[in-house]
Amino acid sequence: MKKLNNMLVIGDLIIDIFVDGSVSRINPEAPNPVLDVYKKRLSLGGVGNVIDYFYHKKEKINFILFVGKKNYFKEIFFLTNKYKKLIHKIFFGNIYNILKFRYSSNNQYILRVDEFKKYSVSSQFQKYIINFLKNKNIQYCCISDYDKGSINGLFLSKIIDICYNRKIKIIIDTKKSKIDILKNIFLITPNLIELINLCKLSQDASLDRVIHQAIYFKKNKNIENILITMSKEGAILIDKQQKVKKFTVQKKHIFDVTGAGDVLFSSIIYNLLKKTTLEKSIKNALKEATDSVEIFGKISENKLEIQL
Repeated sequence: MKKLNNMLVIGDLIIDIFVDGSVSRINPEAPNPVLDVYKKRLSLGGVGNVIDYFYHKKEKINFILFVGKKNYFKEIFFLTNKYKKLIHKIFFGNIYNILKFRYSSNNQYILRVDEFKKYSVSSQFQKYIINFLKNKNIQYCCISDYDKGSINGLFLSKIIDICYNRKIKIIIDTKKSKIDILKNIFLITPNLIELINLCKLSQDASLDRVIHQAIYFKKNKNIENILITMSKEGAILIDKQQKVKKFTVQKKHIFDVTGAGDVLFSSIIYNLLKKTTLEKSIKNALKEATDSVEIFGKISENKLEIQL
């Protein structure tokens, strides 16, 4: 693998479990379908999707992970060992990993079940990342934050302060709704609903109103760029000069949007590290993310997974 060691990626690891089967009858005990299961498989989601993206790009960057020991530990350990050339360090804790079960019949999802207990990471994990950012020659700190516990508000604030002082560019995809935490950031990538919530607007706010509020928000918080993703409607970039740029996407047959946001996030990072301009990086990333929705049950045909 080539070396791209001027970048750190952290975030929430989510365990995706896909239960594939077929429905041919209704449960006589209750009005719901009966799924006859023929296959179960497990893969790494959340920041795990970012790891898999760079694994198949054959690029080496620095991932630091926090993994729980209480569920599916052997399976997770097996997969992380496959990705070992990318993972700089793993911390283990006595916690339950976040699980997302996706049940499908004949390549169509019929149910998703989330199994999740909010957790706190170890102080060693936090200290290691802080010291890494203080002492390594890092150009980008990329955060895949599903707001599940690995990056709490106080920890994120410390990361932002260090990166700002060391001129490290932060790229963050976050589910956090607290606007006061987000400041001094190079790029945030909320979807339209997430941005509406960040800006504390009503759900029926017009797009013009959202953009106007986002410009105020980014000026006030010293955020250089906001990329608003809007699914099949493409995306809107508000750049550091407050210019608004609309990106369209090619229409595709949508089979599965699972992980498309992670593909977008990963591709932007990859293109920026290749010295591509931000606008061109977004165009390339939108194409990759749009292509990924045509694949059912994984972000790419080559996604690493294990059978259960």
